[in-house]
Amino acid sequence: MKNNNPILEVIKEVHGPLDNQPVRCLVSIGTGTTERPIYRPGMAGLVKALTRLATDTEAKHEEVMKDVEYENIRAKFFRFNVEGLGDVDLGGWQMLLDITTKTKEFLKEYDTMESLNKCTVLMVDGDGSNE
Repeated sequence: MKNNNPILEVIKEVHGPLDNQPVRCLVSIGTGTTERPIYRPGMAGLVKALTRLATDTEAKHEEVMKDVEYENIRAKFFRFNVEGLGDVDLGGWQMLLDITTKTKEFLKEYDTMESLNKCTVLMVDGDGSNE
């Protein structure tokens, strides 16, 4: 439950057996964000809200971004997650055009381009000192 984004396990692995290895960056690629669940009365509303809570991938990302325990990893941590695609089910191939359009729009956003550039520099240079 609420563990569909394994970033905390990755961080533990990096600080565990791989602790002596330099980590240039951590990249988390999401499956799309959804709106926060709104509880609607009745059993169907409860099930829908609980399902969204259980499958939320942003909660772990938010924990890394807010928790002081992960402060040292934030400069190397990048999350790419297209807004509005979280409600596409695994059989949603009919929405491929919409998925493609939203993804292209996401990649053109200034913040996304900045993050991609920083991530690329870290992957290539390690600390960006060769700029």
